[in-house]
Amino acid sequence: MITDKTERPLLNAKITVPKPELSAQSDNAGDFRITGVAAGTCELLVELNGFEPLRSSFDFSDGEKIAVDFVMSERVVQYAKKSPGEKARASVDISRMGLEERRGLGSGRYITPDELAMAHGKSTAEFIESKVSGLHANKIGADARALASDDRDNKVEPSDADRKTGAKADCYIQVLLNGIVMYQRANGNTLFDVNSVPIELIMSADFFTAEQTPPEHQTPGAKCGTLQILTRGR
Repeated sequence: MITDKTERPLLNAKITVPKPELSAQSDNAGDFRITGVAAGTCELLVELNGFEPLRSSFDFSDGEKIAVDFVMSERVVQYAKKSPGEKARASVDISRMGLEERRGLGSGRYITPDELAMAHGKSTAEFIESKVSGLHANKIGADARALASDDRDNKVEPSDADRKTGAKADCYIQVLLNGIVMYQRANGNTLFDVNSVPIELIMSADFFTAEQTPPEHQTPGAKCGTLQILTRGR
């Protein structure tokens, strides 16, 4: 199981045989195995978030084994070209737009799967820091790192436990992992270790400044910006 662009293995792709109901997930090497397939024509469905679903069919004989490679294409979202009047209305309506819609309009910094594929040897915090200007990583343990904005006016104190591992007062950014809030800035809140999410599992990452953050995530805990991380197989 690989991508069509970089040919890197894809983790957690779901492979389903509808009749009979059989399924499997690809591993770190992109490999999978399905047993118990009945003789005859077999329909196969391959699905993974961020990629176009792939359908194929095979003819099986009793006791036959088939080895096959699947190459998946990243899903492309296209936005129709707007007239100047429509663009003006879009700039007004952005206040009600969510993260995905804002990404499509170019609001925020979107780190693409192709960029992530080139992150070999880097930690997640190191890579995001290198791709998003105005962010820096703070040490909160041996290999643990929390991301903060360069804004000097909205610093908060980390928790006592984080302070013991080297964390200092800073403008820590809000972190969402697959839509779940992992950290919101406030005095004494436990920081989120961005390196706890392996870079090879990340499908995409977006950073929004406080002004760009959508209303549903604009809490006092988002004054330093918002990082959204989406992982494969969620």
